[in-house]
Amino acid sequence: MSPDENNRRAATLRNMLARVPEKGKNTFLITHKPNIIDALGKDWFDVKEGEASIFKPEGSKYKLLARVQMEDWPKLAVAVE
Repeated sequence: MSPDENNRRAATLRNMLARVPEKGKNTFLITHKPNIIDALGKDWFDVKEGEASIFKPEGSKYKLLARVQMEDWPKLAVAVE
């Protein structure tokens, strides 16, 4: 992939993170580690398989609310039952 295409894809992912979903809904974006690192930077170099990063759109940007590891998903599922 060319550097220009890589930059375009990273910018698209960042724009998607900043987009407010419809009222009462959430948006789920599923991607791979290289895409996350390209879009979000070196702070995500340690992203793990099955990890979720939860963001809140703020204006034209986004704010990280939490990073949830795969092994924590069952605990969260029980908490909301």
